[in-house]
Amino acid sequence: MALVITFLSEPAKGVAELTRVVRPGGLVATYMWDVPGGGLPHQPIYSAMEALGIDFTLPPNTQSSTREALAILWKEAGLEFVDTSVIRIQIRFNDFEEFWGSNAVGVGPVGKAIEQLDHEGQEALRSLLRKQLSSSDDGVVSYGAFANAVKGRVPA
Repeated sequence: MALVITFLSEPAKGVAELTRVVRPGGLVATYMWDVPGGGLPHQPIYSAMEALGIDFTLPPNTQSSTREALAILWKEAGLEFVDTSVIRIQIRFNDFEEFWGSNAVGVGPVGKAIEQLDHEGQEALRSLLRKQLSSSDDGVVSYGAFANAVKGRVPA
């Protein structure tokens, strides 16, 4: 159930259903960007939008993406040998224009939010991001994102 749990209206029911359909001794696992911890790959954009007072929508159950919440959900579903870990990635763009161009297209929640802004709003966001995102001497824009993972076994 990769990158899904925060979108479920009732995450505990989703985990219970996974537990029900996986054979005894089988593995139930997921990972999700740590939304409350700032682990989203688009976190710089969300932070800039927030600073500018621009409304955007996050998934309905972002709290379920923390390591602690995932462990609790798995244990409450009756899974055994529950273990959590953090997956860290480095996001890299050759320059700011590549960063902006890959995010400003009207695809996905971030792209759609940017697309809905008027020209002045887009330029304000672009300008703030250019200031906030550090780049190396060669112009490379790089920052980290992280997801929490959890796994557990269905009792035999």
